[in-house]
Amino acid sequence: MLPAACLRNSLLIAAAGLALLGRPPQLAAANTPPPERRPAAATTVDAPPGCTVTTTHYQDVTPVAIPDLNTITRTLTVSGLSYDLWKVTAYTAISHTWNADLDIYLNSPYPADLTGTLTTQNGGSADNVFSATTWDDDQTLGVTEVAFTNNVPQYYLVPEGAMGNYRFHSPNGNWQLVVRDNAGGDTGTLNRWELEITTLNELLIVDDRSYSNSVDTPIANPGTTTSNIVVSNAGHYLTNVTAQTVISHSASGDLTLMLTAPDGLTTTLTNNRGGPFDNLYNGTTWTDSPIPPGGPVTDADYSNNVVLAQVQPEGAMGRFVGVDPNGTWTLTIKDNNSPNSGVLKDWSLGIYTGYCAPVYLPVAVR
Repeated sequence: MLPAACLRNSLLIAAAGLALLGRPPQLAAANTPPPERRPAAATTVDAPPGCTVTTTHYQDVTPVAIPDLNTITRTLTVSGLSYDLWKVTAYTAISHTWNADLDIYLNSPYPADLTGTLTTQNGGSADNVFSATTWDDDQTLGVTEVAFTNNVPQYYLVPEGAMGNYRFHSPNGNWQLVVRDNAGGDTGTLNRWELEITTLNELLIVDDRSYSNSVDTPIANPGTTTSNIVVSNAGHYLTNVTAQTVISHSASGDLTLMLTAPDGLTTTLTNNRGGPFDNLYNGTTWTDSPIPPGGPVTDADYSNNVVLAQVQPEGAMGRFVGVDPNGTWTLTIKDNNSPNSGVLKDWSLGIYTGYCAPVYLPVAVR
């Protein structure tokens, strides 16, 4: 049984048998320039059946220099919103002449100073690749998966640490964008940054179920191995998914792991992370909301035969939110090098579906 995701202020009840609709397609075309920024404008956000949402836009348009080997922190204050955060996206306009110098974090007010990683030292020597970037779990490519080109902005990226980590918490309080320059010789400017915060207006009712496949499957070396789990009798609108892998392998960094939903959407769990170390994923839970000190798999501390207990995948699990989870889910394992080999011993899914319904209060009878 997988650890339950943090579903605050949510009531867990059975949702099987409800005819709930899936989400419409939402992905932007790969690196298509976004429309002109619209101050105080709200984006249309998909919501669970029966739910309505409120989306609020915040912006800081004061340019701030990013000096060599220094950290800057900028704050946006959010107040008066519902306590159930459903979705958050961030936008950064950063000019900088060597983007791999940068670590960029987004800190939320609750839990206290919850830190989310947008990027750590990605972008290579390319200039200005985060000069017009929307950070959003519901996109095609993660920041660690992109081939950067000098002076070509990446308009839409999945952050290194999933934005889904903020979901179901209160959004009210101070949000901080932290930009750290880790090397000398190149500087830049944070020209502006923005947040779009979407909250639920009704109580989300959630059902959680687990499914597993415990058949030992040797991992082709080198080659590609797949394993399936069939999800049935779940609700029809996915609000969260977690995965757990039990993989023995004598060089974890040889592996690429990908998870594919019944509708064909795919996210990358890990891509050649872990170097020569053994058995890092021999009991790993992949979740957008890991229990601290879990964070992005890309930033994990790897040690031989020390399992990564809970990590955020390289691509966000939030990409699957809104799909109908019923059907065949596929775990794809690519072993990219020989001679090290391994076995997929077990894997499982935690499936969370939901909808909103009116809350009826008892009426006193005189």
